[in-house]
Amino acid sequence: MKLFSISTRQTRTLKNDWFLKTLQDDWDVHIFELDDAPTGEGDYQSESWYFCIEKKIGILVQAIRDNWGDIILWADIDIQFFRPCTQLVLDHMQGHDLACQMWHRELGDVNTGFMAIRCNERSLAFFEAARETPFEGRAFADQDVINDLLDDGVPPIRWTRFPRQIYQIKLGRVPGDIALHHACGTPAPHVKDGRTVTSIDLKIEQLVSVRTLAEYSPLQRAAVRVTGPVVRRVKRLGAALGLAGG
Repeated sequence: MKLFSISTRQTRTLKNDWFLKTLQDDWDVHIFELDDAPTGEGDYQSESWYFCIEKKIGILVQAIRDNWGDIILWADIDIQFFRPCTQLVLDHMQGHDLACQMWHRELGDVNTGFMAIRCNERSLAFFEAARETPFEGRAFADQDVINDLLDDGVPPIRWTRFPRQIYQIKLGRVPGDIALHHACGTPAPHVKDGRTVTSIDLKIEQLVSVRTLAEYSPLQRAAVRVTGPVVRRVKRLGAALGLAGG
């Protein structure tokens, strides 16, 4: 099974220390190095971010044409893996042309950071339509476009969502049988203690936190569920008292 992704100078650490280092399937990996990406820190909604997403859709259209009849994968470079995923992918692609990561559990929308695509007429028409739809300025770019196309049902495509094991933090607690983690949903870049904290810094922080939680024993997980809310309440109370005292 072929897997496609893109990387830039800004995401090299994500690629080498997280994506490739944790990959456990024997996939044929094709990572496109975008040396011509605009300069900057690769922050969310930056010029380089939109540039990469535009390239992503073009790569997928060509990959569908080149791998007709096969199932291919797209994985954003800010992903870490915890176990082999091939069987999970194949199980959820039965009778479908497209399977995407969940975005919200309740709303039925998708996250386009991890996708499996059956290369056929329907998927080609679908991603060509996505490529032709402007997404600059939209909060989640290609993801917003793809969710709109799925909601409209035009072009028609047989699609589904992966379960929570294909994880991102909007899906709640880290599942005990997590398969992979997509480090999305980070806060906005900011300055802390005189240092600029970039989107890449925040993604790495999230990757570390999720891996730590995923490697907890069942007893440690139970303790976190009990003590976590208490710790948060104490912190909120301390903050409130500090404000009141000031």
